[in-house]
Amino acid sequence: MRSGHTVMYSLSMDLIFRLRDAMRRDASVTTTELLDVIGSVDLLILDELGVQKRTDDMQAHITNILD
Repeated sequence: MRSGHTVMYSLSMDLIFRLRDAMRRDASVTTTELLDVIGSVDLLILDELGVQKRTDDMQAHITNILD
């Protein structure tokens, strides 16, 4: 960060919850917009990834984030 790189830190479940919220009709941010923000950072730190039991839904969100 000191050298100008952008960094985002999030608990993996918090990010998944934000993506789920973005899918709601009344969401202020779309899923695409949120994924664009996540994808624009130079370094994404996902804490506690793999700690929770993964569902197919969670796996799909993680895959979208990492892609």
